[in-house]
Amino acid sequence: MRLAFFALCFGLGVFHAEIRFGHRTATWRAPRAALENATDVFFTGDAGRLGATRARPPYDDEACLGPPKFLLYLHDAHETRAHPAVRRRAAALRAPPFCYEVTALDYRGFGDSGGVPDSVAGLAADARVVFRSLRERAPAGVGAVVVYARGRLGAAVALALARRACRRPDPRLAPPTALLLEAAYDARVRPGALDGCSEARIFQFHGGGSPTLALGRALAARIAARPAPASFLVTPGAGDAAFDAALPAVGAFLAAGAPAGGGSCPG
Repeated sequence: MRLAFFALCFGLGVFHAEIRFGHRTATWRAPRAALENATDVFFTGDAGRLGATRARPPYDDEACLGPPKFLLYLHDAHETRAHPAVRRRAAALRAPPFCYEVTALDYRGFGDSGGVPDSVAGLAADARVVFRSLRERAPAGVGAVVVYARGRLGAAVALALARRACRRPDPRLAPPTALLLEAAYDARVRPGALDGCSEARIFQFHGGGSPTLALGRALAARIAARPAPASFLVTPGAGDAAFDAALPAVGAFLAAGAPAGGGSCPG
C-alpha cells in the first residue's frame, strides 16, 4: 500500500514537472518544411498572447466543397505547433477526404505564446479561447468543432476543456461533438468524469509499439464509463506510423458522426 502511494505521488509529480518544465525543450523554431495554405494567427488569453497556426483545406478541390469544418489541435508536452509531428497531422487532416481547417495551438509558455504553463487548468483555459473562436466562426446549424489531442498533455487539456464545457453551459462553448485522442493517457481521469457530455463522441487510438499502450488502455476503460459512444483502436507501430495506420478509422469515425448532406462537421 505504501509503495503504491509513493508510486502515485511520483507519477503526479512527474506530470506536474512535465507541464512546468517540459515546455523549455519545446521552444519555438521556424519549421523546416512549409505547411501548405497555412498562416500564423494570434489570440489573447489570460496569460498573454497565444500563438497558433491555421491550415486551411484546398477549397478548390471538389472533395472539400461545402460548409467549413473546424478542428482544434492540442499538442503534447514536448512539442510546439512547429514540431514535425504536429505539421504532419495538420497536413493530413486539412487534405481530402477530411478537409478540416486545422488550428494548432501553442499553450501558454510553449512556442511563441506568452506566460508560463502553470497547470492543466491554465492550459485548458488557453484552449477554450481558441475553441470559442472556432465555435463562433462555424456556420449556423453546423456549429461543431472537432478536438484532436496528442499524448498525455494533449489528452489532459482536451478532457478538461470538455468537462468545463459540459458543467458550465455557455452558448459560445458548447461541448465538442467529437474528441480524437492519439497516444493519450492520463491517470487522473475519473470514471464518469464526462457523464454530462452525452453528445461527445470519443475515438482513441494508440500504437501497438508504444511503451504507453497499457496506460492508454487504462484511460480507455475510464472513458468507457461514460454513456456516450467511445472507441479504442490499437494500430501497428508507434508515432507517425501509428497515425498513418489509424487514418482510415479516423475518417470512418468522423463520417459516421456527420449529418446527411456532406461537407458538415460531425454532430
